[in-house]
Amino acid sequence: MSGINNFKYVFTKPKTCIFLTGAPLSGKSILSQIILSYIQDCGIQSMDIIRLLNIKFEELKITKKRNIFYKYGSCDSYVSVGSGVYSDESLIKGFQENSKSICSVLEYIMPNLEKQGAMNVIFEGVQLNPKIIKKYLLNNNKLIIISTNKRQFQKNGQKLYGQEFDLRKRYDPRRLILIQKNIIEQSKDFEKDKVIYINNSRSCTNVAIQILEELEKLKVIKKN
Repeated sequence: MSGINNFKYVFTKPKTCIFLTGAPLSGKSILSQIILSYIQDCGIQSMDIIRLLNIKFEELKITKKRNIFYKYGSCDSYVSVGSGVYSDESLIKGFQENSKSICSVLEYIMPNLEKQGAMNVIFEGVQLNPKIIKKYLLNNNKLIIISTNKRQFQKNGQKLYGQEFDLRKRYDPRRLILIQKNIIEQSKDFEKDKVIYINNSRSCTNVAIQILEELEKLKVIKKN
């Protein structure tokens, strides 16, 4: 893959955080890894890893004090909403509550990045809802929203889950599009220089390069 470990860019300011979000199967994980390979002195944090830690911490609590959304994902947290029956509304409500649960640890992580030597970080995950992340978009920090189309969702789902019917149903493209629309809608009132919208329907390398070019335009990164 062209550009891997070449570190063509550096951040223009230290302590920069990039939040990369989008619906499941939109290609966030691959894109974040490619972007990381181009930028010197940058770390990456998957919110799915934080979710696994949340699950463990919640299990240590007595049952009545556990967050009921902690053990579910973005597409199945609706089971903890109302009667637990699927609807478009319960899907989005569950997604938003699950995101709040997982992202609650950012209150502790963000002030302590420097203590851990993490000067520049890419956070990646569907849980990074714009309304949650907005207060962290200070200084050079940016939010990147990845979107794609139904065909690409289907293609990515087939590639990852094959004939696993339950997972294919959970990540049905129609549900993913609803989550995608909700993520984009949440960011509509953001300052234009704080959010970058990227459509991922081409080769991941080309899309990653587009992201880097947008970050360069906003003077978040510069050529090394």
